[in-house]
Amino acid sequence: MPGWPSLSSAAPNGVADTAKAPDNVGAAATPPPTPAKPMARLRLNTVSDIAKEYRKLYREARAGTLATSEASKLGYLLSALAGVLATSDLEERLAALEGEKPTR
Repeated sequence: MPGWPSLSSAAPNGVADTAKAPDNVGAAATPPPTPAKPMARLRLNTVSDIAKEYRKLYREARAGTLATSEASKLGYLLSALAGVLATSDLEERLAALEGEKPTR
């Protein structure tokens, strides 16, 4: 018993159709995709900067200019970055406190 033919290479009778020309023969060549516009570098150095970007994502998702799934992914990354910044700030403050000598 022969194996099942693949859907892409089989004709209705189950035999591969090798005489068919490719779909793009004779068609005008499609131009290469345009390169993505360079993005401005975001300032995400403070939690305040991150909050501004969160607000921007929210507005774009509400307006429909950014897919909500994409906004959700970017929001998750912003949340993780905010956590890293907060932890880093606390770490710096603790190091500064530990470096000080008690005055008794």
